[in-house]
Amino acid sequence: LSRGAKSVIFIEKSVKSEKIIGENLKKTKLENGSRRLIKEVDKALMMLKGERYDIIVMDPPYRAGEIRKVLDLIASEDLLEDPGLVVIEHEINDPDLTVIENYYEWIKTKKYGKTGITLLRRQHENSSLPG
Repeated sequence: LSRGAKSVIFIEKSVKSEKIIGENLKKTKLENGSRRLIKEVDKALMMLKGERYDIIVMDPPYRAGEIRKVLDLIASEDLLEDPGLVVIEHEINDPDLTVIENYYEWIKTKKYGKTGITLLRRQHENSSLPG
């Protein structure tokens, strides 16, 4: 929002973390254009079916399978514009990012110690959706 986005949806399952997000939005006067969902990410993404986004930023918990699960949901619910980007913060050796199939094209990964930031782009409309 502070860099020109028209709108942002924050998905957070922790009520405490969501409250902090709300306080920060209020302090920075960026509440307009923001939407906050206090839900597990899979339930929130299914609620967003029919909407499409230019950029999706993921900062998931570092647990095996979480990134793959969310990437599959983004693809199956068709939430990403064409072209659209997914930005993922992750452990540098996360096995969920070793194989990117069909819906996504790997752009690059930057390493910051044990953390990585990976950029994925949605492949064109004629690419098959998972599921």
